[in-house]
Amino acid sequence: MNSPDSTNRDGFSIDLTGIGESASAALINSLSLIPRDTSRGGIRHLLNVPVIAALASHPSIRKPIEAMLGPGVFAFKATYFEKSPGSNWFVGWHQDDMIPVAKKLDVLGFSRWSEKSGVTHAQPPSEILERIVAVRVNLDPSTSENGALDVLPGSHRNGLLSEDGIAKFVESTPRVPCLTPAGGLIFMRPLLLHASSRMTVPSSRRVIHFEFAADALPGGLDWHTRVALT
Repeated sequence: MNSPDSTNRDGFSIDLTGIGESASAALINSLSLIPRDTSRGGIRHLLNVPVIAALASHPSIRKPIEAMLGPGVFAFKATYFEKSPGSNWFVGWHQDDMIPVAKKLDVLGFSRWSEKSGVTHAQPPSEILERIVAVRVNLDPSTSENGALDVLPGSHRNGLLSEDGIAKFVESTPRVPCLTPAGGLIFMRPLLLHASSRMTVPSSRRVIHFEFAADALPGGLDWHTRVALT
């Protein structure tokens, strides 16, 4: 199912093989040594961790990303989150519409400035978000019982949506669950509407979420972090 064409058309695609189960198990061990920094057991700003920076260039990730974004691709964000019996949350339908930047500047089209874990974030114009691809590395099997990601295909093609626009898509578009084995990958456009339910069984769903771009930001703004793919 995974291909640049389907990611561009539907807003997402799935690679069931991905990085493989053994690589996922090794990453779980590595991540267990890093202190959590959010209330949901997650870790932000992971690109400074060598094993995570190297994962961004895994062939199963790098080749599709380069096919979608062209030369000069870099990772600018890596976040870990863990859904478990002790941290079991629901996420409603939304778009990923914020990016981390080096510092705040008054640039046309950038708004909703905020700070997360000491890093400045802003909402950029939709044309910048349309040139971003995210990859979710599922370290555990992602199932309908452990709060797998649900998406609304095609909802990324209408730019930034209002609450009413989101509600219309939810009413008219069948949700698709993104189910994978351990090591599976989900490629997605950040403007794709997505959500996840609480787990209904005692288990873990651990995910590394990357975001990639290939373009400089306008008006003197710069990405907070840039890790080139090798």
